[in-house]
Amino acid sequence: MEKLTVQIEDNAAAASSTWQSEQQQLQERIAFLERALETANAARTEKLDDYRELELKLQEAIDSKALLQSDLERAVSELNSRTPSNEKPDRDDSPAWDVSGAVESEILRVQLHLDDIEKALADPAIELGSEMRLSRERGELQIYLKGLRYALHDVAAPSSAVEDTCPA
Repeated sequence: MEKLTVQIEDNAAAASSTWQSEQQQLQERIAFLERALETANAARTEKLDDYRELELKLQEAIDSKALLQSDLERAVSELNSRTPSNEKPDRDDSPAWDVSGAVESEILRVQLHLDDIEKALADPAIELGSEMRLSRERGELQIYLKGLRYALHDVAAPSSAVEDTCPA
């Protein structure tokens, strides 16, 4: 009977040892899975934040597009609603004068923008990157202005106001 009791106790000790070993392995596996879950949740949260940021940027772009569209529609309606009394008296009703008026307006706008660029470039505190960008933009606008002047001389006789504000 004692042998049987010792054998049962040995079997119980072995089973207990096996059970403890398996329990420890399961606990380690659970801990590993919990860490993996935490990592996955953190990555998911980061992705969601990125998606939210992208959604905000997309919404801003859509809003900006809608605003630009409404500005364009308003500008087109203003141009379409202009009456001949708003035009210069020395113009005739030919399409060339309509084009030359638009070109004159664009020349004035570009010239004002060039003046702003020149003021910014004259600032001694300007950063090198800004100076390079503004210099490039100034060159592009000067070429654009030459093309506008060419188009104005090609389409219709230039008015004295354009010649005064835009030296050739």
